[in-house]
Order: sequence, then structure tokens, then C-alpha cells
Amino acid sequence: MLIETIFLSLTVFVTCVFLGLSYRVDRRLSAVGTENLGKLPKISIIIPAHNKAKLIKRCLNSVLNSGYRNKEIVVVDDCSTDGTDKILNKIKGIRVIHNKKRLGKSQSLNNAAKKATSALILFLDADTFIGNDTIGKLVSSYMYYHKKEGKIGFISPKYNIIKGQNFLAKLAYMEQAIHQFLIKVQMNFDSILAIRGCCLLVNKKTFSSVGGFSNHILEDGDFAGKMKKAGYKMKYEPRASVETDEPETLNDFFRTRKRYGKGGFFCVIDHTKHFIFSKQAALSFYPYLSISATFFLFSLINYGFIQTILFSASFLGILGLVSTIGIFFCGATTAKDSLEKTSILALFLPYVFFYIPFAGIGYLRGVLSGINDRRKEHGKLKLKEW
Repeated sequence: MLIETIFLSLTVFVTCVFLGLSYRVDRRLSAVGTENLGKLPKISIIIPAHNKAKLIKRCLNSVLNSGYRNKEIVVVDDCSTDGTDKILNKIKGIRVIHNKKRLGKSQSLNNAAKKATSALILFLDADTFIGNDTIGKLVSSYMYYHKKEGKIGFISPKYNIIKGQNFLAKLAYMEQAIHQFLIKVQMNFDSILAIRGCCLLVNKKTFSSVGGFSNHILEDGDFAGKMKKAGYKMKYEPRASVETDEPETLNDFFRTRKRYGKGGFFCVIDHTKHFIFSKQAALSFYPYLSISATFFLFSLINYGFIQTILFSASFLGILGLVSTIGIFFCGATTAKDSLEKTSILALFLPYVFFYIPFAGIGYLRGVLSGINDRRKEHGKLKLKEW
């Protein structure tokens, strides 16, 4: 019982440290963006769309009705076949670029960025909706960080689940909520590791200096790696928020997780230093790994190799469960305002015993697909995967 108590206590301790670091970020954020920064600049909002007829109108309405008036809106229709182009042609107050052939998200965004008339660009997914004050908060925070710290790569808001989505979507959002909690904690190091690219604010010159988005299956993760290599800091602004789509069918769920797994594999291969050996990565992954390694070595010294394997299998299972519980409820601090009538406790058991194993299968399929593509020297992006 002594060993179990030690490691359960360590896990609880690490979880409490994470919560303390989150609180520290909240205190530091209270001073961000509060200065009188003068007239807010014009901003170009670029929205890529491929077969988004169900959501594009709501997305554009959220942008058109935003309280931030000094803006231009550019939508790139990437050869949609579901009537998206017809919807766009009926909406006033936007500029539409119709691709003559399918280019994919990255190239569509890069081409539109070259035509943007503003110094600041907001990249927004077509299945993402902004709040009335989202742009204003992002721009104010960006200007504050740029004035105080200099080289800022991009800034991203908190993202919530679209209201009314089903139970599977809420489980998927819990994973993203945990991810965002860890991103928030990373702000203690003045920069984050990476962020979901459904909404990013970036300076046009900065964007061009790193070559824009790469032809990558996970273009946002790769973009973060390129920013880090170029010496830029990346920021997270949880006081600005958007709503974004989560998968509601098992087919979409596995397809998305496979894409994340494959894209994540390529990101780690291409930006190993950033995604494995950075302070931000250490803050997110290494505490639990170090506890596990310490336990294994302690058992090896006291019990021998065979007994260590048996003890490790059982005790690390307990450690993993307790760690999952801790980080789940840490993530709940991010998710609680976005789940409507579904309680955090109602999501816990399905998340641990259903969601995590199936998500793991999806990620593993993606990694194996990435290894296979790398071995055969295939391109990183296949349009059917976007």
C-alpha cells in the first residue's frame, strides 16, 4: 500500500500544480489588453470553405454582426459541390474567391492572404462562429503582446462546442477542453506549443515571413512549429471565444482522429525539438512520464525484472486512471461553460472507458498511415483527407 499511496499522492500533487499554474495565468491575463491602445486597426478575415453549405451562412452572420466594424471578409470557395457557392453569392458584404480547381485548405488560405488589404489577418474555419467581442479581444491582446514582447507569431481564442450537438460531440469536446487547459498552463512560459487552427490572428508580414501554411495534413500544428523555428511567440487568449464543430458520427470521429494522428506524427518528425524537447511539451507530458519512470526503476531495484513488469502493469494502470481523473477535472474548468445541460460527471465514465480507447485507435491508425506514407515518400496532404 505504501507504493500506491506514494504514487497516487504524486499524481494528485502534479494535478494541483497544474491547477495552480492555471490560476497564475488567469492573474497575469488580468493586465493584458487593458491599456488604451488607440484606434483598432483594420483586419482581414479569411474563411476557407469546401462543402460547408450547412454552416457557412451562420459563420458569416457571426462575422458580419460582430462588434468589430473595421474589417474585410474574404471567403475562399474551394470547388464546393453542395451548393456552398450559391449561398456565398447571395450574401452581401463579403468578397468571394472561387478556386478554379481544388487546392486544399493551406493553398487556399495562402492565396487569399496575398490579396488581403489589412496588416492583420484572422483565419477562421467555415464551421466556426465568433462572439460579438471575439475579434476586439484578440486584436487588443495581440497589440498588447506585440508592444510588450515584440515577436508575436499568432494569437488564438478559447473554442467551445457548438450548442445543440450530440453526446459524442460533447465527449470529443472534452478532449479538446483538456487540450486547451494544458495550452493555458503553457502560457506560464510566455508561448504555447500549438493550437487548433479554427481561429488564428496573425500579422500578414509575419505570416509571409515563415512561408504561410505548408501543404500539410495538420497545417495549424506545422504552422506553430515554423513559427517557433523563426523565433516567434504564440499566445492563447481564453477571454475571447468561438464555437466550433465537433464530430457527431462515428465515421467523422474516426476520420478526424486519424487525421490528427497522422498530422501529429508529421509535426513531430518535422519539428522534433519544438514538440518533444520544448518547455511547453515538458509541462504537458513529462510530469506523468517521470512519475511512471521513477516507479518502474524503484520497483526494479526492489523486486527484480519479472516482478517489476507485473507490478508496473497494475500500479501504472492505477496511476494512469488517477492521472486521467485529475486531468479530466482540470479540463472541466475549461469545458463547464460550454456543455449546456450535460454535467461533467455524466461525461466522465463514458470518456474514460469509451472515448479514450476509441480515440486511441483512431490516432494509432493515423500514425501508422503516416509511417506508411513516409516510407513510400508520399506527399503529406491528400485532398480527400481534408
